[in-house]
Amino acid sequence: MQTTQCHSTPQLNMAGACIAAVDDEAKVVETVVNFGKVKARQLLTAQAWELLASAYSADILCEQKGDEPVSVRYTQHGGYLYTTMACTYGGLLSTCTTNSYRLIPLAMYMGKTYQSHTELRDEYDVSRERGNQSGLVVKAAGQLMVMAERVTFVCGMPTTTPLELRKAVEFNTSESRYGWRAIFAKEAEITWWTYQGHPVVRYRLNDEEIRTFLFWQSPEQIKHINLPADVDLIPAVLAQEEPQKAVKQPEQIGLF
Repeated sequence: MQTTQCHSTPQLNMAGACIAAVDDEAKVVETVVNFGKVKARQLLTAQAWELLASAYSADILCEQKGDEPVSVRYTQHGGYLYTTMACTYGGLLSTCTTNSYRLIPLAMYMGKTYQSHTELRDEYDVSRERGNQSGLVVKAAGQLMVMAERVTFVCGMPTTTPLELRKAVEFNTSESRYGWRAIFAKEAEITWWTYQGHPVVRYRLNDEEIRTFLFWQSPEQIKHINLPADVDLIPAVLAQEEPQKAVKQPEQIGLF
């Protein structure tokens, strides 16, 4: 599998992701038929999934004026170009996914095409699933393309070199003043583990697990993925043997 950097992409955060187990770098895990169309689901490594997520272009599509095709963000995967119209970041109980569209040159596309999103909406809940934007003409890689097959990409485990435990601890400490850590985990016990070599932090409060994160290094920044509570972990060796306590911070509004 080959995946290259996407173009003109914003930075996205992996906070709130829950992994799906992955054995191969990419494989089809499910197909769903909607209105006669097959929607495939492919399981990717975390770093490959990030590229698809960074090709998010729904915000650009919303700015379309008239029937002039808009230039979308795109990335290459499996020999095809893709753009993404929806991302879900999972939370504690579900996986991270993207709804992405394979881009086909307009001259090669055999189906019905649409010049604007407004044209598509007239068919919602009639001949197509709501939100399905197959057939929409856009611009990518300097040419007119059609958003063809829709594929759901599911985020799996990273296959990058494991992040150093020290760096994961430093990153986690730097995040302690923000979000859920500052609100719900002030008194939590923090323990460190590893999973497939990657550093993992577990937060527990009153003998109940709050969250378990796996940390990994993307090309841009350290990211974390939520792990299921029942995953088998290996204890990590820290400089201090005693479990850490979350750093108490002044009361403040947390950002999620």
